[in-house]
Amino acid sequence: MNYKTHLLFAASIGVYLNQPIKSFIILLIGSLLPDIDHPKAKFGQLIRPINYLFTHRGFFHTPLFALILWYFSAPLALGAASHILLDTLTPKGTMPLHPFIRYRLKGFIPSGGLFEFLCQMILILIIGIMFL
Repeated sequence: MNYKTHLLFAASIGVYLNQPIKSFIILLIGSLLPDIDHPKAKFGQLIRPINYLFTHRGFFHTPLFALILWYFSAPLALGAASHILLDTLTPKGTMPLHPFIRYRLKGFIPSGGLFEFLCQMILILIIGIMFL
């Protein structure tokens, strides 16, 4: 999934949970954090050495990573977990037990395709409805 979908999904969670603005922003940051190991991702461009040391959709896309983040901040962990869940729905999938087992959970929603765009529009609609 692309960063817009991750942000919209996390925003819908934040609006649903009625998060205060500080927690809401942390939740949004968490939704982008797992892509820190990707050189073309927003955070990956800020911290370049990480994308040379880690496999994309490896450790940073595991429940263990989200659990470690939970120790620091629940909204940060929730944002990361939402990212991991969405990436699991793509054909590339995620490796939830990485680095111990390299099995991939895969879905059927291609990143950047029409279906993802429709999901973005639905998420915008859901956020708008929740504000009513």
